Amino acid sequence: MKGLVAWLVQGYACLLCLYPPHYRSEYGEERQEVFSLALQEAAGLGKWALFRLVLCEVRDLLVSAIKANLRELEVMMKKLESYMGDEHLTWIGLLAGLWPLIFLGPIMAVTPYLPRDASRLLNFETPLWMATVFASLLIGILAGWRKGFPRWVYPYLVILFFALVIPPMGRLGTLLGPDRFNKWVPTVILPFSFIGFGAAALFVASRIPPLRKIYHDVRTDWTRLSFGFLAYPAWAMGFYGGDHLPTFGPAVWLPAVVLVLGAAVYLICRSRWTRILALLAALLLALPLKIIFSSDKTSIGIVPFFLILVFFLPALVELLPRPKLPLAD
Repeated sequence: MKGLVAWLVQGYACLLCLYPPHYRSEYGEERQEVFSLALQEAAGLGKWALFRLVLCEVRDLLVSAIKANLRELEVMMKKLESYMGDEHLTWIGLLAGLWPLIFLGPIMAVTPYLPRDASRLLNFETPLWMATVFASLLIGILAGWRKGFPRWVYPYLVILFFALVIPPMGRLGTLLGPDRFNKWVPTVILPFSFIGFGAAALFVASRIPPLRKIYHDVRTDWTRLSFGFLAYPAWAMGFYGGDHLPTFGPAVWLPAVVLVLGAAVYLICRSRWTRILALLAALLLALPLKIIFSSDKTSIGIVPFFLILVFFLPALVELLPRPKLPLAD
């Protein structure tokens, strides 16, 4: 019986690992000692009493551990709340800002390697994928509009921007013809077309009262645009054209994950310089990782990388010193 009691005490000590670390360090030894004394007392009453004691203690421990971890999670989420200038970022805002990058980045990168039925269901041309994009876009923009277009809403605005710009670009390809379009548009026209369309979109936003805040916020902090455009490199890092997928490895998912982590740091950071460094560091780390871990170097096109660099020009512009604006009368 003593051997059984010792074994039960060790098992109880292992179950205490379900509690948060600070709880174990404060109450772990005390609870283990109380349980050991209760086992010794129940052992004198017989195996049935010992069994009932163990059953009740394990049940109470699991319920108590779940409640303790939920309280710990609540405290952790409250600590994630931080002020970014005049914007209040909650953990919901953090997850909302990261969702487009997670969905278009790591999730879409790994999807082709899932079992055949799952990969077909989640393919970017399927109704499920389109419905997910549309629902996410609608919810994100409506929530961002109600919150006054905070920093986390910019990936949704950029996805909407692409949805409005890509059809005219496709029309341009039809007018020029496939040969001329494929030769000149990706390397020359396409990047500068996005810059022109982006400038036009900001101009239109400055003239529409409900959207005027976007224009003023971008002028105040150009990194908002680069953060919003992270949705494109996150997708480009994990997208593969052609008939054959590369071998599954870090090149498939790691660069997109790095960009998501960089976006999280960007959203949490409070100062202008740390936000700039978070964006640039994520890009400068993700691009080499993509090249280093890719087994087929020829599959890495220069056009996506060139577009990514163009999209990060706003963050580079933000590095320039700003003139002090005169005080309003």
